[in-house]
Amino acid sequence: MKPTIQYFILALFSVFLIGILGCKGSKKKSKTKSNAKSSIQFSKARWSVVRGLAQKENKPIFIDIYTDWCAPCKIMDREVFRDPEIKRFMDANFINYKVNGEKGEGKLMVLNYGVSSYPFLAFVDPQGDAYSAQAGSMSKSQFLSKAKSMLREHQIRYPSID
Repeated sequence: MKPTIQYFILALFSVFLIGILGCKGSKKKSKTKSNAKSSIQFSKARWSVVRGLAQKENKPIFIDIYTDWCAPCKIMDREVFRDPEIKRFMDANFINYKVNGEKGEGKLMVLNYGVSSYPFLAFVDPQGDAYSAQAGSMSKSQFLSKAKSMLREHQIRYPSID
């Protein structure tokens, strides 16, 4: 074989190996991401299905209305909704629903609840009538306190989670 062809085959083989090794490295990175703290379990179902589930389980609904560009929304996702204590409490006591206020059913939610800024956090009964709602972000302690006091005010029993 001519040296030119040998170099070409060697270069092609090298590119092939680099491609394979590069793919394996990226798989390791994706595994690391999947091990990140999990968030509150938010339903991705349609609003009518969420209400039906809440009626079936006799639980109130927590709604997080957000937008893609909202910095406080991202802070709530990262710092509040991923807190293990908050996750346990919210998953045990609420049907949790997250919706983008600028897309699909989110546009109707914005009109229905009179959303004027984001994030918009609402606690509603299984029919969708608001117990309480607030625009703006909260700290972990404020959020958990708000969720617990809402349950107490409306005499909804919840498991003791410490």
